[in-house]
Amino acid sequence: MWERHNETTEQFQQACEELYPQGFFPVSISGYTVDNDPRFATIWTQADPEMRIDFRINQDLTGYTDVARVFGEHSVRPVSVASYPVGDGIRFAATWKLHTTSAWYYSLNKTHDDHQLVVNKWFGKGYRPVFIAAIPSTVYRACIPFG
Repeated sequence: MWERHNETTEQFQQACEELYPQGFFPVSISGYTVDNDPRFATIWTQADPEMRIDFRINQDLTGYTDVARVFGEHSVRPVSVASYPVGDGIRFAATWKLHTTSAWYYSLNKTHDDHQLVVNKWFGKGYRPVFIAAIPSTVYRACIPFG
């Protein structure tokens, strides 16, 4: 297992080029900013090469939503999501993993009250929030996958 922190986008990309070929995957990515520049803290672990794991960083809301839709169609769901502010908005960093044994749903970019309605609806169907990734904003926003 490797832990890395305070990496710029370029340093994170370099870590990917070094660790990914050795069979390491980021199981947790935290994004944040230092002087308005994205930084990343990651935990890498060695995984079975047959296990489908993917990750994305520096995605805007549209990019994240598009990936969630495409990956969701192939039973790939988020296992770690972080959001962080940058000069022109919010960015997302996420790790995705293939899960074929259970259905999932996610809620994104809603107010607190709207999220509560979603939680109540899916909770009643047997789903439970897997994690919550708050989006920095003056209004409550979050990404909540349910599994």
